[in-house]
Amino acid sequence: MKLDLGYYGLSGSLSPSLGNLTLIEELNLSSNALSGQLPPLNRLHKLKILYLGNNSLHDMIPITLTNCTSLKILDLSQNLIYGEIPPQVSLLSVLIVLRLYQNNITGIIPLTMSNITRIEEIYLSDNQLKGSIPEELGKLPNVSRIILCTNNLSGGIPESILNMSSLQGLDFRQNMLGGELLPFCDSLRSLQWLDLGGNLFGGHIPPSLGNISSLTDIDLSSNNFTGQIPSFWGKLPSLYSISLESNRLEASHKHSWDLLHSLGNCTSLEGNLSVNLQVLGLGENQISGTVPLSIGNLHGLTDLELNKNNFTGGIEEWVEKLTNLQVLDIGVNNFFGPIPHSIGNLSYLNYLFLSHGTFTGPIPHNFGYLEQLQMLGLSHNNLNGDIPSSLGNLHQLQVMDLSNNDLHGDIPSNLGNLGELRRLFLNNNKLRAILP
Repeated sequence: MKLDLGYYGLSGSLSPSLGNLTLIEELNLSSNALSGQLPPLNRLHKLKILYLGNNSLHDMIPITLTNCTSLKILDLSQNLIYGEIPPQVSLLSVLIVLRLYQNNITGIIPLTMSNITRIEEIYLSDNQLKGSIPEELGKLPNVSRIILCTNNLSGGIPESILNMSSLQGLDFRQNMLGGELLPFCDSLRSLQWLDLGGNLFGGHIPPSLGNISSLTDIDLSSNNFTGQIPSFWGKLPSLYSISLESNRLEASHKHSWDLLHSLGNCTSLEGNLSVNLQVLGLGENQISGTVPLSIGNLHGLTDLELNKNNFTGGIEEWVEKLTNLQVLDIGVNNFFGPIPHSIGNLSYLNYLFLSHGTFTGPIPHNFGYLEQLQMLGLSHNNLNGDIPSSLGNLHQLQVMDLSNNDLHGDIPSNLGNLGELRRLFLNNNKLRAILP
């Protein structure tokens, strides 16, 4: 027996009569406007699937719910559930998927969860959980996803979790986890995405990450990692995204750039990373020197962020090759020389930030061909000449910042035709406005 009323626009509280549907196996009331408390469901011994997510239910997790011992999927996500996860959750011994994310749940992760040996997916993100991540979670033999992001968890990552052969995704971002990362075991052969951003991890990035050939996405941003940028990424043939922003990583000499050489020069035997890699974030570190030309071999890049470092040199020889870029953020560095006209050929660009550099010369007229551009930041450089009237063709543009340069001449009147423009900064130049 199945009752599916998801997305029906239902409102009000749940009827206690739901607890009398003793033959029901699947109950879906998700994505409505239901509020109030959960009715007693302890008699629903045949219930296998319970979807109550995306409502406004305001209750603690009833201990009586653990009498539904046939449950395989329990979804109370995106509600106003509060209180702690009851230790009796371990009585749901055949549970496969647990979704409690985006609530107000407090307390610790119960150690008793280790008794739910069939569980495959754990979603506890966006709550107020505290304490450490239990070592016991790493003893669950079938878990493929553990999502604990945006809580108040502290301590390190248990060694047992770094040894789970079934694990495909690990998301612990936005917590207070810290210390040095333990080595990642070779048994993590199924891990595809790892997100530890926004924590307090420090020390060097473990080279053992380079042994997990299944990885597609790695986010270690906004931590305290130090040392040289690792060079093992070229051994990861399926890598799609690397985010290392906001750490204290360094690359001050040629050998420090083995990262980009390993990515840009990798052979087909290692996997064609020049096509696979789409996101590379190295912003807000302590990287100096010139960007190696081999970065231009990463033809698949759509998002390149090198902002807030100490880069120097010109950019034309490598930027012109990155024809699929949608985001180019290299601001707050020491890049110099003219802005390459070839950037005007990057037709997919929607975010271009070159501010706070030492670029000279005029703004290229062919920037008017960047029809997808939404943000243009060229402020705090040494640009001169006039504002190209072609910029009036950027009908998707929302922000234009040309301030603090040496631009002169008339402000093009067709800038007034940019219907999506919300912010325009032209101050601290030598411009003239033509009054009607």
